[in-house]
Amino acid sequence: IYETEKWKTHLNKLKTDKKRVWYYSFDSSGWNPESMRFAYGLLLYLTGGEGMITYAYQRPYYTNGKDIYNDLNVPKNNYIHYYPEWDKNLSGPTTGWEGAREGIDDYKYIYTFFNILNENKRNTDEKVKKKLEEIEKEIVDAISKLNIDGLPSKDNFFWTEGKEILGDSGYISGSLKVKNKIDFDEYQKLREKIARKTIEILEITGKIKN
Repeated sequence: IYETEKWKTHLNKLKTDKKRVWYYSFDSSGWNPESMRFAYGLLLYLTGGEGMITYAYQRPYYTNGKDIYNDLNVPKNNYIHYYPEWDKNLSGPTTGWEGAREGIDDYKYIYTFFNILNENKRNTDEKVKKKLEEIEKEIVDAISKLNIDGLPSKDNFFWTEGKEILGDSGYISGSLKVKNKIDFDEYQKLREKIARKTIEILEITGKIKN
């Protein structure tokens, strides 16, 4: 289970030893886009990770492919990120795999922002330096508000409209949400903010015209 301060100390040691961090199976279900987007993007960047490995790209649960399209017909869920075309079933990615794709794009936006920011920190114009400091603080503050302590414990996920278990029966309702202090719609807003601030850096340093 992730603890921010302990991990920072460990990460610094790994970097000293010239080791790289990859993660394995934050969420292998294939159907939860938010946790996949968070894991492949913001979580990866915040924790110094450089890659993510999933349990399986396509693994039916002991069905020989017969029930690959219906998890209700198997004892446990299938591990599928991209459904193959078969019989009358169309091929295509799961919602979770689409979330992973968006997470990778989130990572690229953040990576690009900090690369361009650091390249321009050598600028000697005091007004430009001050503006760059303001932009950096704004983005760092926006990312730092995210909560990653305790992940990936099952206690750090919840159903947006409730969950109740009564013996062998019960219900879940809504969408599965990571307790990370960012709402569903804020992912895109954060990405857009990072994109705008990246362009602003290029404008104030004269790299592009506004």
